[in-house]
Amino acid sequence: MKDRIAYRRSHWLTNLLLFVVSLTFVLTWLPLLRCTFDGQSYSWGMTYFGQTFMSKGLQGDIWFLMVSLLLFLALFYSAYWSRNRGWFYGLSVVWFVHFWGNLLSEILLEGDALFHGDTLDVHVSIAMIIIPLSLLAAVLIALVIRHDRTTEEVQIPWSGRNRRWMILFLLAPLPIQVLFFATGTPHGTTDEIAVIVTILQALAFFTLFLPRKTSQASMKTAGAPA
Repeated sequence: MKDRIAYRRSHWLTNLLLFVVSLTFVLTWLPLLRCTFDGQSYSWGMTYFGQTFMSKGLQGDIWFLMVSLLLFLALFYSAYWSRNRGWFYGLSVVWFVHFWGNLLSEILLEGDALFHGDTLDVHVSIAMIIIPLSLLAAVLIALVIRHDRTTEEVQIPWSGRNRRWMILFLLAPLPIQVLFFATGTPHGTTDEIAVIVTILQALAFFTLFLPRKTSQASMKTAGAPA
């Protein structure tokens, strides 16, 4: 990715949206890693616009999580690194429909939306917070798009800091995740530690794609002479 160029400077409003996206990314990243490292001892399932998807280990509907992962990666990347800003705007709307639209649909169909996390023993109704949070997400998307459309284009190269952070971020927690998920007691202390590490990793995932500060010599406003 050494030839990649960011076309927007890092901005708190866009970063806030990406953090909110990361909150929802947890529900893709965590079960995907657990299905991979836990194998057949871990089962996952969800209702998506009235259809049920589930898998045990890497069997069943694991493809659904992989497609969801691609959506999140594309959204994180497009926020700063896509010159065609329409991709970022469109993917933001697709994310809203994919996550919030699905939850709102479940509330309309079932009258409630439930979240179950067996390892941390979390079983809660989230219906009461879905509507206000979805409204806030929609407003945030609108504000980000409005700001982005009036922001000047810049050119910030993918730097060594990006590469080092990506390697550290992805590889440093890996031994804990592999060891504790694969060999730990299901729903035991090691399982809980690995879950918490993976949740924190998912929440910070968007930071992999933030443009890093660089010298003025390597950053310029688009259209300005190099």
